[in-house]
Amino acid sequence: MAEDARTELTRRLGAPAQPLLAKLSDADAQKLADLLKAARRHQAEALVKAQEHALRFVPALLRKPLLKLFT
Repeated sequence: MAEDARTELTRRLGAPAQPLLAKLSDADAQKLADLLKAARRHQAEALVKAQEHALRFVPALLRKPLLKLFT
């Protein structure tokens, strides 16, 4: 499981971060991977909310075409 966390972190952070990741304990690597996943999930939710809020200012006839552009 720790190798999965390190692989995920290397993929997300890039190769230059690999030497730093090697210094983390297995528990810390897993915790960092979990925190990054939570941050990405939170960011995605915030973007959806912002998009919904912005679409309130668009006339109803244009909302569906704009939604298609966003997704």
